[in-house]
Amino acid sequence: MIYQQNLFLKSEKQAFMKVKFTFFVPLIILAFLFASCEDKDDNGTTGEQKKNKHVNDWVYSQMNIYYYWRDKMPASRGLDYTISPYDFFENLLCPYNSGTKEGDRFSWIQESYVDLLNSLSGVSSREIGFEYIPYLMRSGSEDVMFVVAYIKKGTKAEKSGLKRGDIITKVDGIPLNMNNWSGALYQNKSAYVLEGVNFSGKITVEPTGSYAENPIYLDSIYTIKDKKIGYIVYNQFTMDNGDNSYIYDKQLASIFSKFESENVSDLVLDMRYNGGGYVTCAVNLASALVPQRDTKEIFCYKDFNPIFTTAARREFTTQEYDQFVNNYFKDNIEYLKNNGSTVNMGSIPRYGDKINKLYILVGKNTASASELVINGLIPFMKNKIVLIGETTYGKNVGSFTLYEENDRDNKWGMQPIVSRSYNKLGDSEYAGGFTPGIGLKGEVIEDFAGIDQGLKPLGDKDESLLGFALAEITGGTKSKILKRKSVAGIKSIGSSFALKPGAYDMVINDKRINKIVK
Repeated sequence: MIYQQNLFLKSEKQAFMKVKFTFFVPLIILAFLFASCEDKDDNGTTGEQKKNKHVNDWVYSQMNIYYYWRDKMPASRGLDYTISPYDFFENLLCPYNSGTKEGDRFSWIQESYVDLLNSLSGVSSREIGFEYIPYLMRSGSEDVMFVVAYIKKGTKAEKSGLKRGDIITKVDGIPLNMNNWSGALYQNKSAYVLEGVNFSGKITVEPTGSYAENPIYLDSIYTIKDKKIGYIVYNQFTMDNGDNSYIYDKQLASIFSKFESENVSDLVLDMRYNGGGYVTCAVNLASALVPQRDTKEIFCYKDFNPIFTTAARREFTTQEYDQFVNNYFKDNIEYLKNNGSTVNMGSIPRYGDKINKLYILVGKNTASASELVINGLIPFMKNKIVLIGETTYGKNVGSFTLYEENDRDNKWGMQPIVSRSYNKLGDSEYAGGFTPGIGLKGEVIEDFAGIDQGLKPLGDKDESLLGFALAEITGGTKSKILKRKSVAGIKSIGSSFALKPGAYDMVINDKRINKIVK
């Protein structure tokens, strides 16, 4: 078995998976016809039901060891093991209570563990080239529009003329609505023709093959009056493209070193589109930002169910268990080898000692590892953190990626919730997200405030969230930003961010877990 720890947004991912199935309805019907002709054994069980039972036996056994809410799982004897693994898995989950924010809304399962692991690498085989937020065009309407959040660098979309703030209402001549929006740009076409309400004519966008997005979208230094202000748009916690080069962590460290050397005293960290990623990257980022860094201080820790905890304590040495459960601040970017030893991949600057204030731009797609950074830094610099934007997603639990590499009859992979994360003070109360101005200093501003006037590009000093942060730092005028209108009182109904590789994940690639497996 192979294990990794990961946080995942269940609802949008599973919704997209269901959308993909609609494109293969003829195949499903054909498969059903074949299945209906399939021979049954003496007990009346079909071959498909036997395969399901084989997979579901594995699903239950793993959940019974690792699932965070294993004490709330139904008893094995009352379950039907012949049903689809999707349905079987769902039957095991602890119901989510939206009032108390307790329970499971994140665990999920996927038919191909290979596809699951590929998604964690951050590489897309067919990248549409831009991120967008779907909205209902008006209250009570079924019509949908896409508001473009940003264009990805190095994609064919970047050359198409599409820009941030463009509002798309038709794809290939078909108006977007509640029934077709989620699959409109995922039909395996060579090109898509886009039409909208705030750009003239038609824009043709071709997907980009085998695309790896650099998580560091932009970095800049603004000199305003007597202030030097650093700005970073950081869209995913990933260290490299799976080649163990740690190129992105090194790039981030280099940027912070530059800010430090140029006496940049205020930092604007834009994570409004950052749905998470590797915890090691979160530790490295937090280590660069924390004041008076001490590697004996805990950035975050996690707890598990009693069964798993007992196994970990039995198999690990005291030091191994401590390092597995706790994430400490670090002086260096480290690569953990299979034998448990580490390789120094480069030093982490002590930029936190220079920071006067840390302004974090957040939104509905700020999740998992992004929230982990905020929560982990609160005990050390609460009075220095200012949040600007919308309430974050709210995700404080984690999961292992579980799969059987050598079982030809079981190629499934699953992401059951197995842990909950806490900061040094034992605080994990952000399942409802972080709201600017509540618990932390800040101001609530909608991401698309000013859409009627056209959104400014990310990095533009007049862009709503960045503009407010710059005005806050320099004493500039903020009233014109606060007066901007958002998308006319209508409601967002999803996000393209949930569909990007590695989205809404918090992955811990801790090879010490293999000791428990053995």
